[in-house]
Amino acid sequence: MKQSDERKTPVFRRVVEGPVSRFSGWVTVVSATAGFIIMVLVSVDVLMRRLLSKPITGSFEICTSLLVVLVSCSIAWVMTEKGHIIVNIITSKYPQRLREVTRSIGLFLGLIVVGLICWASLLYGLQEFRIGDKSNLLGIPLAPFVFVLSFGSALLGLVILVQFINTFTKSRGG
Repeated sequence: MKQSDERKTPVFRRVVEGPVSRFSGWVTVVSATAGFIIMVLVSVDVLMRRLLSKPITGSFEICTSLLVVLVSCSIAWVMTEKGHIIVNIITSKYPQRLREVTRSIGLFLGLIVVGLICWASLLYGLQEFRIGDKSNLLGIPLAPFVFVLSFGSALLGLVILVQFINTFTKSRGG
């Protein structure tokens, strides 16, 4: 980006929105890796079950743990890219300004819910860590996956906050 272009870009977008968006994109690499591992593990497990009558021990536990990583690490990027489903049958008939106000309210409520999920999962992760809870078959510690859920929720909350600020300032005419 040229120096003159950089000056035209709003400070909030340059300092906060851009880095948050890029970071959520980088975190999806972890999500994609988890998805790839799940895909390979399930495929090999099915082949071994069918051909050798010997499935991979603990593949279900590994896949469910990796699913937490897959979802938690990708949801912020989906929100950044506006890839989620929006049902706007009623709101599409609203005037533009009312749509932005409605979106601000929805984002604010979403921020509260995601904040509660982040906080609760952090507390639960600390409890799991203290107790040392593990999966039944393979003995995989559960706390790291709960912390990934908390991290993913925090990142999603940050993305929602950025979108809320953008929408709120737009709805106020800023």
